[in-house]
Order: sequence, then C-alpha cells, then structure tokens
Amino acid sequence: MSASTLTSFFDTDRRVLALAIARMADALGNSFLVIVLPLYVASGIVSGDAFGLSEPMIAGLVLAVFGIASSIAQPFAGRLSDLAGKRRVFVVGGLLVFMASNLGFIWAENYTLLFALRIIQGTAAAFTITASIALVNEVSRMDSRGGNMGVYNSFRLVGFGAGPLLASLIIEGGPYTVPGVKTSVTGFEVTFFIAALAAFVSIVLVLSIVEDPENPETADRRFNLAIRDRSGRNTLDPIFALGIATLVMAACVAMLSTLEPQVNDRLALPEPVCSRRRLLSAATSPTAGRPVRNSPC
Repeated sequence: MSASTLTSFFDTDRRVLALAIARMADALGNSFLVIVLPLYVASGIVSGDAFGLSEPMIAGLVLAVFGIASSIAQPFAGRLSDLAGKRRVFVVGGLLVFMASNLGFIWAENYTLLFALRIIQGTAAAFTITASIALVNEVSRMDSRGGNMGVYNSFRLVGFGAGPLLASLIIEGGPYTVPGVKTSVTGFEVTFFIAALAAFVSIVLVLSIVEDPENPETADRRFNLAIRDRSGRNTLDPIFALGIATLVMAACVAMLSTLEPQVNDRLALPEPVCSRRRLLSAATSPTAGRPVRNSPC
C-alpha cells in the first residue's frame, strides 16, 4: 500500500502521518531499552559502585528514572513550546539528544553514567512527546482530530510492541562480525546503534515533511496548573483528572510488565505478553479515535 493510499484510507494529514511514523521509529528504539538495559546490567559489563542496591533493584531504577525525569520535565517542556510558538524544533532537538544518548550506552560501563543517560533521555523525551502531540493537534481539523490522534498512537504502539521482540532476537543472535573489519560487536552494542538509527530516521522524517503552523495561537505567559475546576461544574479540573487517570493506568501496566516473565513461564507462551498487548492496542487505536458517523447515539 502506497503512502498516498494509506493517507487517504485514514483521512490523515501527511504531516500527522510523518509524525506518527517518526514516533513509531523513536518508540521502537526506546522500547529496545526496556529489554536490553536489565540484561545489560546483569551481563557484568557495567561495574563500579551500585549504591548498595541489589542487581534487580538497580535494573528497575534504570528503567524508572526515565519515566520520572520525563514526567517532571513534560509540563515545563510543553510550556516552553507554547511560549516559543514553535513545535518542530523541540521535536527534533529531543530526538537529537535521544539519538546521542543511545550511542552513549555503548561506553556506559558504570552505574553513574547509566543513570545519567537515562535521566537525559527522559528529559529529551519530554520535549519530543509534548511538542509532537501539540503538532498533531494543531495540524488536524476539528472533525478528524480524534482519528488523527488514533493513527498517531497506533504507529507509536506498533513501535513499542515490536521493539522488545526485535531486541530479544538481536541480543540472542550476537555477537556479530562487522563486514570489512576484523572485529565483532555484541548484541547490546547493535541494539544501542539501532535505537540511535531509529531516532535519526525520525529526525529526517520530521525535517523533511513537518512544518509548524503559520499562525500559531499566542500562549498565555502565566504558568497555570489547575487542580480544582474553576468553572465550578466539576470537583477537579478535567485536564488534571485525565492526568490522574493516565497515571493510574500507567502504574497498572507497569506492574503487569514486571509479572510478564512469570506469566510467560506459567502459560508456556512463546512470545512476550506485553508486546502482543501493545500490538493489539495499536491495531485498534485508529478505529477507536475516529468519530462514528451515522450513529443513532
């Protein structure tokens, strides 16, 4: 199926489709690390002071600091892009930092550098995520905004679902011989390089196709974080309530992810449950996001 046919089928703006594919490539590289980093910690390559923590605790913290850093930075990153009135530069800037940090893992042989790179990645992701979602919203028509968001999230989830499967295959197949060079690289190094390459592909797509809207709305320079609904119609501000709901959902998914190995062993499953769940979610996102026409409701 050609790109024009795909765009017509989903009734999606080409800029939204470019952002969706770019986010998919970025998510693919990011989800590699969910599988790779705990194995990297357990491989013995990383040495030095472990802060008195056990290996499983260190592995969990390496994954957790990304989300913590990103969640703290996202309100400020989104606000900065509002004030600047530009989105693309924040998307590309975040992807550039993410690409460089992915390559940095190749030389990360102590826990301090490992944690520093994950914090940098989380902060970079905050700029990419907030700016890209804002761009999708700004370039979408009112009657197709839900569908565009569905397509955007569908591609993102395909990346997240496929990443762990591909990363497992790459690590299992290592080490690899570099053509023309009498040396070999580990599966870990290959996955870090592919993650960086995925971010580079995202950068090229965004720079080639996506442009900022010509007349962006002027942002209020005050930083407002409302908890209670100022209109008095609801107890909580709708945006704050959605944030709490997303937090609870993400926490539940994270807890299920930690049980994945035990579930796979108990049910004798040949492939990760979480990856299949993400792919199933990706398959339904475009339909869920589109408005229902000719509905009696």
